[in-house]
Parts: sequence; structure tokens; C-alpha cells
Amino acid sequence: MAFGRCTSLLRIELPQSLTDIGINAFVEDETLIDVVNLSPVPQKISSQFPSRFHATLHVPEGCAEAYRSAAIWCDFANIVEDAATSVNQVAADDG
Repeated sequence: MAFGRCTSLLRIELPQSLTDIGINAFVEDETLIDVVNLSPVPQKISSQFPSRFHATLHVPEGCAEAYRSAAIWCDFANIVEDAATSVNQVAADDG
């Protein structure tokens, strides 16, 4: 139960290296509104995202159709191709 019952979890980023998601990984995580998946290939998933019917799944460019065809991933309300797959997402602190 990796993130199960995290009732205040709003966003999660799944790394490109993640190959499968086990059962109950996101059980009762109904507050998730953004799932960023950096993998170009939909992972094997044994768990469901309770919030998937109202959450947005962010995937790498050119990968949305693969996710729309994959079990469980296809249930997401919105699937958008705007997840960056590089390390270029670095936050800068001007302070």
C-alpha cells in the first residue's frame, strides 16, 4: 500500500523507470487530481485509482493513445500529453 489512504494527496509523479503498480497502491486516494506518468509505455497496474474518473493523467507526448487503450489507465477522465520525460524540470530559487 505505497500511497494508500493518503487522503490529502493531490498530485503524484510516477517515474519512467516504474514498471508496475501493485494492488492497493492508491487505495482510498480519492483526492488525487493530477497523475503525472513519465513512462511512454503504460505500466502494468494491479490497483485502481479511485479518483481516476475526475483526475487528469499527464503522459509524455505521443503516448496518450497507448494509455487510452490500456486497462485501468483508460478510465481516467482526461489524458493529456504534457508530461516532460527529461530532467529539465528543475525549479529555480531566485532567493
